[in-house]
Amino acid sequence: MLRRPGDSVRLLHGRQDDDRGRSRGRDLRRYDFGYRWLWSCRPDSLLAYCARRQRRSARTSPRARIRQVEAYSCISHAYHAWTLIMDQCDRSVVCFVCTGNAARSVMAVTMLRALAPDLIVRGAGTHVVEGQPMGVRTRTALARHGLADLHHRSRQFSTEDAKSDLIVVMEPAHILWIRSRFPTAAAVTGSLRRLTRDLPWPLDPVRSQTLAERVAILNLASILPESWEEVSDPGAGKQVDFDRCADELISLVTLLNDRLSVGR
Repeated sequence: MLRRPGDSVRLLHGRQDDDRGRSRGRDLRRYDFGYRWLWSCRPDSLLAYCARRQRRSARTSPRARIRQVEAYSCISHAYHAWTLIMDQCDRSVVCFVCTGNAARSVMAVTMLRALAPDLIVRGAGTHVVEGQPMGVRTRTALARHGLADLHHRSRQFSTEDAKSDLIVVMEPAHILWIRSRFPTAAAVTGSLRRLTRDLPWPLDPVRSQTLAERVAILNLASILPESWEEVSDPGAGKQVDFDRCADELISLVTLLNDRLSVGR
């Protein structure tokens, strides 16, 4: 049982009191403040506050922008953890997949979480060195859009991920990989580009269709992946390649959210 805000900090962030110096004490006080505020305010006002801070961070230098966004991402992360605990059983699950769970899927997860707090959004990779934090280039690309995720650790796609309501991949090779290893997930696996174009709007304006019902209409398991569906991997590139990928993903994820938001 959580008895005070500090307990929730240690549970969700793995932070513990120690004697490493004053900077760590300031970090803990910042997180404690975020959690005290989380439990005392309305969710809509909390998200509005985070959005205001992110807009202000865009007017600072790149390095200061990263620090500001990360400082306030703890509040946003706490909100998502709280909503997950409160109503996880009633929420659709969307899983983004790329190769290493280091760039494309990481950015897409962070973006959709910011746009759709009512969804459970996960990320995973097909060939992953597990437990790795987000790279500097990915962090910087996200900070340009006022986003951050301090708690990311790379994960290999698993059987639990295969149970998601929708699996969104970044290139045709990922679709073929999932079909060969998790055939039961083939019916809910599609590329980000295809889903932003083809995911149907609800057919009945009176009775909203669930996400699972609309995904079933696509018959994704029978579609042959095509080359135009790929979102280029910036992994071996420079910062400008990561920035370009983030710009492309924010447009695609926004379009996907528009289609997901209807009927859920």
